[in-house]
Amino acid sequence: MTTAPAVLTAAPVDVHGIIQHQRDCLRMRKYEYFAHLQKIVFERTDEMYIPPELEGRLKNDPEGISIDFFGQENWLPLGIVKIAGQADFLLPLAPILRKDGKVGFPDKPDASWMPPSSGRTPIMEKDSNGIERWTGKLSPAPSVKMVPQPLRNFSRGILRGTNFIVYERVAQLLLKPHGLAEGWIATCSANQSVNPATHMALLLDHQTGEAHFYGGQYVISRPGVMD
Repeated sequence: MTTAPAVLTAAPVDVHGIIQHQRDCLRMRKYEYFAHLQKIVFERTDEMYIPPELEGRLKNDPEGISIDFFGQENWLPLGIVKIAGQADFLLPLAPILRKDGKVGFPDKPDASWMPPSSGRTPIMEKDSNGIERWTGKLSPAPSVKMVPQPLRNFSRGILRGTNFIVYERVAQLLLKPHGLAEGWIATCSANQSVNPATHMALLLDHQTGEAHFYGGQYVISRPGVMD
């Protein structure tokens, strides 16, 4: 069972209006189907909750601090909303739910796990006389070890007066654009046009799975494609 953060964090003055605006865009289909989200990479901050047992693993994890929507069936569909005179924003088109229907992120491969060197080990079985002997059979080759992604990990807290867990700062979004075989990267940065400046955050309702992106700005790049 996943546990939501208990720490409360104050909501920016405009966040409730932005959430409602995004809900309206989703309800009235005022968006373009854009891409599927495969991974969110975060910049580490002092407010971010990182379990002590993860610290050692993160040092050896080339993916760093991230939430992985592992498996194509778990990719999160995103729309893009374009409004004249305003910055485009990304809109999650579905709640964030696990296969069992509960709110949460899917399990992901453990990047630090190393399989046994032989990959398979002999099996000891009982013969017809009830004596255990090595049979010469080999155990099945081990599969990739999967680890959970608890809701609390990498969160900052819950917006006061809401059920939304806050995950920030978003540094990159790994995207699979609709209709293309290549992958894109959205690199996120502070939005200096507002005061105070905002950084992109993922907001996730820990009761319903409703999700929103709030704040910051982003630039899309296409790795391997020259301008």
